[in-house]
Amino acid sequence: MKTKWMYMTAGLLVVVALTGYSTRTLWMKPTQEASAQMKEQRVMQGDLKIDQVADGNITLPLYNVDFEVNGTLARIAVKSGQMVKKGDILAELDSDAYTQAISKAELSRKKAETSLANVQQQTSVDNVTGKQKIEELQLDYEKSKTDQNAQIATEEQKVHDLQTQFKKLEQEYTAMTKLADAYPKNDIESKRLDYENAKKAYESGLAHYKMVKVQAEEAINKAKVSYENQKKQYAMTSGTAGQVATARVEVESAQNDLVTAQTNLNKTVLRAPIDGKVVYISKKVGEQTGPVQDDGSTTTVDTKHFIVLADSGTVQVKADVAESDIKNITLGQPVEVTVDANEGEAIRGKVTAINSLPKVDSNGVVTYEVTADLTGAGDTLKEGMTAVVSFILKEKKNVLYVPNKAVKAENGKQYVQVKQPDGTVAKKYVQGGMTDGENMEVVSGLSRNDIVLVKEDKK
Repeated sequence: MKTKWMYMTAGLLVVVALTGYSTRTLWMKPTQEASAQMKEQRVMQGDLKIDQVADGNITLPLYNVDFEVNGTLARIAVKSGQMVKKGDILAELDSDAYTQAISKAELSRKKAETSLANVQQQTSVDNVTGKQKIEELQLDYEKSKTDQNAQIATEEQKVHDLQTQFKKLEQEYTAMTKLADAYPKNDIESKRLDYENAKKAYESGLAHYKMVKVQAEEAINKAKVSYENQKKQYAMTSGTAGQVATARVEVESAQNDLVTAQTNLNKTVLRAPIDGKVVYISKKVGEQTGPVQDDGSTTTVDTKHFIVLADSGTVQVKADVAESDIKNITLGQPVEVTVDANEGEAIRGKVTAINSLPKVDSNGVVTYEVTADLTGAGDTLKEGMTAVVSFILKEKKNVLYVPNKAVKAENGKQYVQVKQPDGTVAKKYVQGGMTDGENMEVVSGLSRNDIVLVKEDKK
């Protein structure tokens, strides 16, 4: 059977839908001419749509699955054509070498931890000794400040006393010299000698005080420097510094090596990344296998990979849309797909991708590839099946409709001829809605069981 596909638009129907009027029924007497040119058609109920049709092909996303580590195949747990669930074991490598690597890494970690414990223990002893030295030098420093300051205070008091005696004798001697006639010369001379001796004693005491003060301050500073130096040395050799820090780095490195070894052992078991069907296996037990570049989703079987899975949860259709029509296609737009394998039953879906790069055939025709994901496709669809893709531009669900040919216009109003139960024909005004080019939605004026007359095409 030859099928003609049409792009349908709402402008195909010349009649105009009107609203806001009351339904009127006009009785008409059937005539031989009318009955000869008209056929009966019951009012239909269903879906109307305006669509754009293109040919396409069914595609099933494929996933290349490979081991992430190298090794010898010990077991293949699946066969080509077998359905698998995400997480199912597909194959296993000989794991002896990877088990040995874990044992070696565990031993290295234990050695590193023992070395760290020994260093920390020795450091702890050194820390105790260092703290003790700090405490001792701190006491020495505090004692030195106390003792030396006490000596300075003693010498300072001595100088003060000598100064007081010297000033007293100086005043007495000065007063006697001013009243020399009132004192015997021997008394004046004796007072002068006392004054001179007191002056010398004061000067000598002052010099001694300055010397003692300098020596005391030097002793205090020396004790302070020793105390501060010990604190700095302790800070440099304690905590995570030096050998302790190095030992900790070695422990961390050994732990990382152990985690890597455990991860690699886990990778000797290959599991299904998705629910799907095994469509290809490239290796046999005993052969070498390992990582392969450019893993991931594809649409063709790549034989250099170990196992190829078809995604059973996703079915897509790809269609080439003419450049003049691509403007009508948008992401998320609903589609209906029919394939011969589904006996013409429509499968719903929506547009998920519109390729921006054009295809140009040998005749210069430009098209753009559009991809749609299908829902509820079942297991009957196979890779590469041909399909007819209906891109829905507009649709109405579960509405009453009649053929466009049944609708007539009169004075700006639409009406149809309705057959009455008694066989007579009545004119009924209706309010029309959407049309798909062949049928028109009836918004009001008719019921589901009404029978309308449709003009037959001339043969």
